[in-house]
Amino acid sequence: MIDSPDTLCEDIGSPSKSYALLKRFLTHLASHSSQSRLILPLHPSSLLIPLLLAPGFAPSLTHLTLHPPQLLTHLSTSYLTLPPPHSHPTKFWPLWTGLTTRDEGERLVWGADGEGWGEGGEVVVEVVVRGSGGGGRRGVERCIEGWKIGGPCKVEELEDVKGWKKGAVVRCLVSFKIVRC
Repeated sequence: MIDSPDTLCEDIGSPSKSYALLKRFLTHLASHSSQSRLILPLHPSSLLIPLLLAPGFAPSLTHLTLHPPQLLTHLSTSYLTLPPPHSHPTKFWPLWTGLTTRDEGERLVWGADGEGWGEGGEVVVEVVVRGSGGGGRRGVERCIEGWKIGGPCKVEELEDVKGWKKGAVVRCLVSFKIVRC
């Protein structure tokens, strides 16, 4: 585990040189054991992220991103969309990706109307796994999971999102009137 790749990048003075060093380290690590893992904790605004997520760095990858639970509440109330399996992935993921790319979670938590991260120690973990599947098949799988102080949990078990249930969204949908012009 390299505890601060961003500090390494600052010390070296170049994201591309830092990438090259990390790539050499990963190659060396992989040559010693196929079970080895390189863990790199990065800030969401790190200049290294786009370089490290590219398949050229590592063909298999597990990328974990922490988000505030308020982001799911925002999706359920503003867009009437819940995470899979409560809604179709083709509806959820484009909305989720758009919000997370624009740092909406940060704005919801720390913005003018934000309530802060909360005291429950809960987060939503976005998991993206890229790599070789069985039989040489390659693909990308993604999901979101909950995390409490005690460990992993279902997203629905997080205190901050217990208010949204599929029934609540359905009731919201029913209350809209369809007006034709």
